Amino acid sequence: MKKYSFVFLVLGLFSCRTKENEFVTAEYAKIEGIWTFNTFTVAQNAPDTLKNFLQSGGFDFHHCQYNAKYVDKNGGYCGGDIELNTVLLSISNNYSYSDKLFVFSLGGDRSKIIYKKGSQIIDGSWDIQINDDKMTGKRVTAGKDYKGEVSFTATKK
Repeated sequence: MKKYSFVFLVLGLFSCRTKENEFVTAEYAKIEGIWTFNTFTVAQNAPDTLKNFLQSGGFDFHHCQYNAKYVDKNGGYCGGDIELNTVLLSISNNYSYSDKLFVFSLGGDRSKIIYKKGSQIIDGSWDIQINDDKMTGKRVTAGKDYKGEVSFTATKK
């Protein structure tokens, strides 16, 4: 009897992981591609250095294949590029299946001012919605110094 219980437990875990893999891979597929910012809004109570920091930019999210089995070993992370005011930086993103949020982390030369300001408004967990070729994003939790509200709209090229 114990042998059958173990088999059902293993099959159940495999089924849950398969559903998670399919769901998260579908979320990655929605954001895949090149997106240009239409608006990028930082809360009015933000420091002046961040309020009008971002004048132009966009995302280039690469193709990702998610595997829940390797999430603890950074297997859930995906790469991409982000352009902030004509400067190209890297961006890592992960999808939190439990929270249903994307998690962004800016990469690049940490000594550069573009990275320092950019990471304050990009890093964190984001609620991303896609409707046809329009993306809206609202930061839910911050990853760096600035904890205020940040949101954007973007169009897919």
